[in-house]
Amino acid sequence: MNSVKTFLRRLLRLLYRLDGSLKIKRVNKKKHTENVINVLFVCQYLPSWDKNKSLYYKMNCDPSFDPYILCIPSNISGNKNDTYSLLSQQGYTKLINPLLENGTYMKLSKIKYDYIFYDRPYNNYLPTQYKTMNAAKYGKVCLHPYALGLSKRLNSVLTFYDFFHYISVFFADSIDTQVFFDKEIVKNNKYKKAIYLGYLGLSNVFFQEKKGTNLWDFSQGKKRIIWAPRWSTDSVGGGSNFFKYRDDLLKFANSNDVSFLIRPHPKMFNNFVNTGLMTQSDVDDFKNSVAQSSSILLDETPNYIPTFWESDLLISDFSTIIIEYILTGKPIIYCNSDIDWDFFNFAAELISCCYVANSFQDVHKFVKDLTNGIDPLRKKREEFVNKYAKKEWVLSTDTRFLDFFKNDFFGRDC
Repeated sequence: MNSVKTFLRRLLRLLYRLDGSLKIKRVNKKKHTENVINVLFVCQYLPSWDKNKSLYYKMNCDPSFDPYILCIPSNISGNKNDTYSLLSQQGYTKLINPLLENGTYMKLSKIKYDYIFYDRPYNNYLPTQYKTMNAAKYGKVCLHPYALGLSKRLNSVLTFYDFFHYISVFFADSIDTQVFFDKEIVKNNKYKKAIYLGYLGLSNVFFQEKKGTNLWDFSQGKKRIIWAPRWSTDSVGGGSNFFKYRDDLLKFANSNDVSFLIRPHPKMFNNFVNTGLMTQSDVDDFKNSVAQSSSILLDETPNYIPTFWESDLLISDFSTIIIEYILTGKPIIYCNSDIDWDFFNFAAELISCCYVANSFQDVHKFVKDLTNGIDPLRKKREEFVNKYAKKEWVLSTDTRFLDFFKNDFFGRDC
């Protein structure tokens, strides 16, 4: 039975690859009749939009581009478009609300685009019309993932699915992921590209360096610690230490001279309820216990970057926020798990700049040392940032993206 399933999965992957290659070839041979590059940004998950929005702003100020945002509701089976409403409230004007009055969705063939830009590598959250296998009929599908590709293991899982086989341009977040996707997806197809121009999400960190936040008002001069637990405990993409460290960390925060800000992944509580690890009553009890503490705050606001700049250290599971946080220059405690992530070289270097904890005793020791100024990895973090994420390089990332689009559209060498 397992051998049959494996055969069928491989056959399905082959069919995706063949269908994707045909559609990508056709769209690459389309003749451009205008001198303006039409780019359609797919926005459904606002935390990922925040990481890539600088590219939209840059395009909107450049006469060579005409960018629009396709607003997909977070609940595609509902009758309200929360994404459209939220972006409208934020002042965006070049928005497309594809949800029609009868509950169906506008056809992509009705929207003119040369490139359609995704920031999440998942088709399962999208209406059928907006899945990459359909989007590839009308323009070049581009992906720049909002989450940094740290793990070969996770990337191997993701590339099996249909989404990736319809991508014309994969904007890698590191040299490692460029090489990986060039081997796994591009496969010498001249109509596909994997290219590394930088990671847009890091620009957002520097843009908010001086923004400030009132979320730390409760700290009253104490050392400020952020705890960022992962959203899942599954054996493939999990690695959450929430249950392992929850009680000990809360007890530590309430009995020591520190301020503790808990920043869970946005999907964490819902996932724990859906998988039976917590009931909704458990979640409510946890939130109530946190609310009663004068030393702890649960942060579920959309934008977490300003809290990074005004904190003293981060305790985190496997997560993209580790590289975002390292830009602040402050120390990171990385909570290990049983999962063998098989890190890319870049990611392994990143983790080597962190204090790696395998138990609460490790976490406790590192917190005590770091809050007392004992930080032997400070120089190593600085060297990592200078090597991979210098401020000048990071802040020019969106310009490199614009240059790529212009060169690709007008037929110049990229």
